[in-house]
Amino acid sequence: MTNINEVKVWRADIYLRLSKDDRDKSESNSIKNQRELLLDFVSRNPDICVVNILADDGFTGANFDRDAFKEMIRHIEAGETDCVIVKDAYVKLRIKFLKSFFKLQLFSLSSKLKNSS
Repeated sequence: MTNINEVKVWRADIYLRLSKDDRDKSESNSIKNQRELLLDFVSRNPDICVVNILADDGFTGANFDRDAFKEMIRHIEAGETDCVIVKDAYVKLRIKFLKSFFKLQLFSLSSKLKNSS
């Protein structure tokens, strides 16, 4: 029997990506700053436990042929991860297709939504 007061703890992969095209843009989009922002978000949400931090630095977002993205998929398929956290809503849209295949929670800082549908 499940205790009504139990809090679901999400097992999260944090996914970071910086495009080759974005390398000349502001520091706020860097992998380091994405990591810091997302870890700060997690620190304020005790119902999230970070399992992995994955980064594709310098890869196009036009396809899914990225090492860290593929690793994230393996974690989801293996049931190690049930939540993905990203900074950018654009990334969120690309990952959203996963929700049709897996029971997955997705958090995005740029959308200001904790629970996306």
